[in-house]
Amino acid sequence: MSFEIRALQPEDNCKTLKLGGAEHAPLKTFFAKDAKRLATEHLAKTFVLVDSTENRICGFATTVCAQLSIQDYAMPEISQGYRYRDYPGIKLARLAVDRRYQG
Repeated sequence: MSFEIRALQPEDNCKTLKLGGAEHAPLKTFFAKDAKRLATEHLAKTFVLVDSTENRICGFATTVCAQLSIQDYAMPEISQGYRYRDYPGIKLARLAVDRRYQG
């Protein structure tokens, strides 16, 4: 097997990802219906792990922009010494692996 991590592309077939039971339905729905649109609108970025030998998506991770606010910490010793009140960050919003590759 040969794997590649890359950004989700418009031509990718998102409907072949198999996540398992009904508890994973929201992740599958997000990937099949929303991931490409959110990437186009620059609201989220989805990366896929692709099995290059079978040209199959094995999993995905979606990131979104975030903001870390130092003033949100109740402990003054944490907020001391920082130049700014807010810092940019990235959140891992979604993460899923095809059931054929789990374990």
